[in-house]
Amino acid sequence: MDTITLPTAADMHIHLRQGTLMNMVTPAVAEGGVSICYVMPNLTPTISNTEMAVAYKAELEALAPKVTFLMSLYLNPALTPDEIRKAAKAGVRGVKSYPRGVTTNSESGIESYDIYYPVFKAMEEEGMVLNLHGEIPSDADK
Repeated sequence: MDTITLPTAADMHIHLRQGTLMNMVTPAVAEGGVSICYVMPNLTPTISNTEMAVAYKAELEALAPKVTFLMSLYLNPALTPDEIRKAAKAGVRGVKSYPRGVTTNSESGIESYDIYYPVFKAMEEEGMVLNLHGEIPSDADK
């Protein structure tokens, strides 16, 4: 056997960005054989609520209608358990944690996880995934 043929692929960490770059990159996802994408929310502004995730997904689907886009929210202080439940009902699959200042568009990232325990509990109840960026929060003491 010389080759392996995959009927489709999933990209579970994709950055499709915005504007011209989004318009160029998104159609190429399907052309590259990917049919499922887990979309990162660190845009400008960050995808931090259900409405933003749904609107962004609609933009992506218009550019690549054969791709399934799994949406995530940006962990932020305004994110509440009620918003998590609303997002889950709308099909949002997870929340991404970005420590403040460690990567692209992480200026509004977190410094401590303590305030998010109620959000994490709601995520657990809704079956949503918590995605962690590899660095620790910016508070060196914790």
